[in-house]
Amino acid sequence: MAIDLSGYHFSGIVMMMVLPKWLSPTPPKMKTTVLTVEDPRTEYEINLAASKEMELLTTALKGYFSAKTIEEMCQYVRLPERVRPMMATYYAKKPLVPNPIAGKLPALEPLPSPEGRNFWVAKCALKDGQIKNIVVETRSNGEVKVDWENATGYQIMGFDEFADQQPRELPLDFRVNIKYGSYYADEFSDEEIWRCFMLSAPNATSIIYGYIKRDNPLLGELEDLIRRNGGTSRLGILQLKFPREFQAKRAALIEKSSAPSGSI
Repeated sequence: MAIDLSGYHFSGIVMMMVLPKWLSPTPPKMKTTVLTVEDPRTEYEINLAASKEMELLTTALKGYFSAKTIEEMCQYVRLPERVRPMMATYYAKKPLVPNPIAGKLPALEPLPSPEGRNFWVAKCALKDGQIKNIVVETRSNGEVKVDWENATGYQIMGFDEFADQQPRELPLDFRVNIKYGSYYADEFSDEEIWRCFMLSAPNATSIIYGYIKRDNPLLGELEDLIRRNGGTSRLGILQLKFPREFQAKRAALIEKSSAPSGSI
């Protein structure tokens, strides 16, 4: 009996059935048929889409590096409401000076990102000779936004200072590198309740162990980021807090993730 498969599309490998020896003295050789599903777009359409995305990305980066004021720069950054006060503090100490992109187009590398998000590292050659690696997010609506905190390395309180002082009940956001940890002690000794992560920060020497309850939905996001990046996640803004009632040294609660971040 023939089976009509017209109108169906398959992707993967289909193994042809081989009859057992007792039914066929000379069974046929096993065959492998590879069926693929092609991108419905033409090569021209694919190249055109990539060209448009690169144009949008280049325009945003040029605007960011050429900005003369905080308000102008805010047009090109992620989470502008969140970072505008940080910008005011940062540029009060280090005045904002435009440093335009030189003639070359930025080189791009994809970053492991949560589902539905697209993050890239853009390598930009600037007018003063610097080479800057900038994390950008490309959005489905065509917007391209720069991760300002990553670009400047800004932190409200230094990571080393936070680790040493352990301010109680003061939740702060930090851009951190995340790895699985194995330090379960004191209030966090029950591995069935807690998941441990080892947290470090760029330009810092301290290590903080971050803990999150295993029934917290955020745990799945963190594990997914780590899995996507081969064991460590360079993209992550985590809110950390040293609980008043806990006395474990350099052991903080992971309160929430402010961005994927994500970040580098």
